[in-house]
Amino acid sequence: MKWWREFWRLRKQSDRVKVMFLFFLAGIFFLADAIHGGIEVYSLVKSPAEYVVKNGAADELTSYQMNGIESIPDTGAISRQRTSQLALKAPEGEMTVECLELSEDYLIFAYGVSEESAMKTIYLNQTAGEQLLQAFQKTEIEENYQTEYILGEQEETGMAKIRVLSEKLPNDTPLAFCASDSVRLSEGGGTVRVLMKRKDLDGMNDKRLATLGLQVVNAADMEKTAMQQEMKFMQIKYDMIALALCLGALFSLKKFTLSRKA
Repeated sequence: MKWWREFWRLRKQSDRVKVMFLFFLAGIFFLADAIHGGIEVYSLVKSPAEYVVKNGAADELTSYQMNGIESIPDTGAISRQRTSQLALKAPEGEMTVECLELSEDYLIFAYGVSEESAMKTIYLNQTAGEQLLQAFQKTEIEENYQTEYILGEQEETGMAKIRVLSEKLPNDTPLAFCASDSVRLSEGGGTVRVLMKRKDLDGMNDKRLATLGLQVVNAADMEKTAMQQEMKFMQIKYDMIALALCLGALFSLKKFTLSRKA
């Protein structure tokens, strides 16, 4: 620790050493920020991406298009999607939320949900769950909470279990999710939901889907994700530039200090 005591003594006596110490601390900060940004980019890239696509020229996707989606290397799951209005009713209150009807296999693969109960289960994202708490004047949703539901224009009614999931489900807006059969999903207007196992850095998935004649309905969400990635890369780039400048200034001052002593 002799070097540390010597450095601390010089730091108190020399303004130049104080400046070197500041550059050293700044370099550590920019290095840590770059590492943190790299970890965030890695997590973002490794996280799944969901595409909502439809045929740009017709109502339904063709067998060629469906097979083409399945052949994309990163494809994890595919499901036809139907969007319906969902009403939840209880003695305490009532709420209405947009519900995405998907295949059970997709719900299991994409969101990790699996129910063995014969009763219908409706999944709410965190935002919809908070809306339900407010509408039903509750502080929490019990594990096996059940309530009356109406899906669509009285097309499906009954009692359902309600589960609120804070992870995996898209959470930008209040949304509900439930499993529906293939007949009902076929009436969804030809919209298909595709889960890619990881984010697309080079835009190849967009190009592959476009080659199949498919239109990405949620293109704005994809652009938002791409913008987040670009901002993170720019942050890392500027952190490394700042780190290089700090190290350059530090070594220049150190060399000047040694030359003065000589």
